[in-house]
Amino acid sequence: MNRLSEHQDVTLPDEHERLSRWHREQLHQLKNANASIHDLAWELEEVEQRLQALVMQREGPIDILLERELQDLLRRKAELEDSMIHQMLRTDELVAQLEDLKQAIQRHTLS
Repeated sequence: MNRLSEHQDVTLPDEHERLSRWHREQLHQLKNANASIHDLAWELEEVEQRLQALVMQREGPIDILLERELQDLLRRKAELEDSMIHQMLRTDELVAQLEDLKQAIQRHTLS
């Protein structure tokens, strides 16, 4: 029975350290995901402003170069929106994982 308690004494701090390290890594990933969302939102806003400016220039005869740029911007806008959705979902996953980790750390602290 003594060996079991000695093993638990060694294992619990190791497990707590492992969980704490993983928690820090997940926090870092969440920080990066939030920064990525911010960057995507910034770029999306710039694309939308450029689209709006080009649409206002659209009056008059058809300009093939203008139409091509509009199509390129519309395509880029869709890509940015998809990327933002992906990052937002990833952020939600990270927040849920961090909550689970926090609870696991608390359980190990109370043990």
